[in-house]
Amino acid sequence: MSVNRETVLARRALPQTIADAFLPLEQSADLTATQALRCMAILLDARRSAALGVTVGEDILALINEGCNLAFQAQTVIRRAHAQMIPLAEQLDIVAVVPECPGIVAADPAPLRRVA
Repeated sequence: MSVNRETVLARRALPQTIADAFLPLEQSADLTATQALRCMAILLDARRSAALGVTVGEDILALINEGCNLAFQAQTVIRRAHAQMIPLAEQLDIVAVVPECPGIVAADPAPLRRVA
């Protein structure tokens, strides 16, 4: 197989290859952020329900809160990376519609319109 043919095949596969790697990461970041916040809420509610003092476990809660903030920062950064993929794909003329990826709609749904 020639290098040019391998390049064409790789470019045709690129949108799905990226989606297969990126979408699970994005979903994981969403789930982590959600679970972190849920954990924080449960810990605060458990402390209140157990009638513990407001300072009991505050160091642990501060760490969990930091984890929540980091999880949401990661989610934001990953979403920004996702948003930047769309114009790059359009610029490279390798836009393809990946059904699991909302917001990416190609004018021409062909996975490869031009190879230079």
